[in-house]
This record gives sequence, C-alpha cells and structure tokens, in this order.
Amino acid sequence: MNEYKTFIISIIQEAGNIALYYFTNSNKNKYYKKGLGVDVVSKADIEIEKYLRLKIKEKYPSHAILGEESGLEIGNSYKWIIDPIDGTVSYLHGQHHWGISIALSINDIVVLGAIYCPAYDYLFIAEKGKGVTLNNKKISPSSVKFLNQACVCTGFCCLRSQWEINNLPIFNEVATRVQGIRRLGSIATDIAFVACGKLDACWEMNVNLYDVAAALLIAQEAGANVSDMKGGNEYISNFPLVTNPYLKNQLLNIFNNYQIPFDTGEHNG
Repeated sequence: MNEYKTFIISIIQEAGNIALYYFTNSNKNKYYKKGLGVDVVSKADIEIEKYLRLKIKEKYPSHAILGEESGLEIGNSYKWIIDPIDGTVSYLHGQHHWGISIALSINDIVVLGAIYCPAYDYLFIAEKGKGVTLNNKKISPSSVKFLNQACVCTGFCCLRSQWEINNLPIFNEVATRVQGIRRLGSIATDIAFVACGKLDACWEMNVNLYDVAAALLIAQEAGANVSDMKGGNEYISNFPLVTNPYLKNQLLNIFNNYQIPFDTGEHNG
C-alpha cells in the first residue's frame, strides 16, 4: 500500500494546485448547467478529473476508474473512485468548504482514501486497518454525548433531484434538538470533519459513491460510527449517517419517525 499511498498523495496535491488556480482566478473558471436541475459542473471539475485520469492511466493502465464527470472506465479489480471537486457550488461562490476526493478499491472494498481541502490546507489520508491522519497527525471524532450539545451537518441532494419525500422534515426536527446545524455543501468534507471532531454528526440523502468512498473510510478509520439512515449497511454510499461514538442512536430515533426514500422506490442506487 505504501506505493499507492505515495501516488495518491502526489496526484491529489497537484489536483489541489489546479483547483486553487481556478479558485483564485474565477474569471477563467466557466461553469455549465448539468442535467435538468440546478446542478453545475465547472471547468475546474473537468480539468482536475482529466488530470487525475491521465496520471492513473499512465501509472496503472489496467486499473478501472470511476469519476463523477466522465463515468466508469472498465479495468481490473483495482478501481480508483474520483470526485474532482465535491462542493462545486461552494467552490464557485468563493467559499472554502470543498474538497478533492480519491479512493482506491480492490474487489469493491475501499482500501485507501484521501480528501484534500486546498482552501483549508487539510489533507486527510486513510488506509484500511491502519488508521487515518490529517496533515500527518492522527485524528479521532468528538466526545460530545448529547444532541443538545452537538453541531451537526446535512445536505440536500434530494431537493436537486426533486424528491417529494426528502430531507427537509428531518432537518427541521433535528434543528430543534441540537446546539447547531450546518449546511456546508460538501458531504465528503462534512464526513471528514466528523472524523476529526470539527462536526459531531452528518447525514445526507441521494449521494453517490464517488462523493463518499474516501470519506467513509476516513470516518471508519478514525473511529466514527458509519451506517445508512436506518442504521444498517445496505445504503451507506447513498444515504450515509456518520456520527461520533455517542450520537448515532439519538439521530436514528428521529429518523425512524420519517419515511426514508430508499423505501419508496424513488432511489435506484
């Protein structure tokens, strides 16, 4: 794994340099509407994914690659999972909460994960069974034990997908139970912030594997609780709930009062 870890660090940091170039030269960063909703893709997203695919193919030509902007390139049992910028809207508005996410899976088990947040200069690196670091220092979740002392975070991909059954009712109830609630715009970075104790919990509906593959490994290796929004394992990559060691059941007690969209057939993942 050391070879892969060295490689992932080198390419994610260079991808961060590309991201910062467009971030500080916003006049050069055109963006386009993606799909039928309000989702967007920027020139930076496209250039970063192109760079990462090129470097991976040069180094490991037989490996598969799954990226947000270009889809799946079939290969062997090794697969790189890329989100060039998770939090594009925050990025385009000059906010700092966005990150580049890269994971490596073998036979669909994620064994390495990296998230680089260039505007914060935070580099999270996790290896399965070997722990996780933030800027070369070990991290762990918070020790907050009760929701009324917690700062939590969520997002609303479900609204962009125009779901009738969505996260808003849950958000409204959780907001009355916690010390603070945030909507920061990058589920990958949110999960990494739970891993290092900057947030106490986060959840979201209708995310994709490339959004969370690296982040979930980071959270698990830090000692956070990771499940889907029903407390199980079936929909972790689409409906993740990530908490410190104390808050999972308190949030599940709230979620269980609501219909989660994977019960309705609205979600096909």
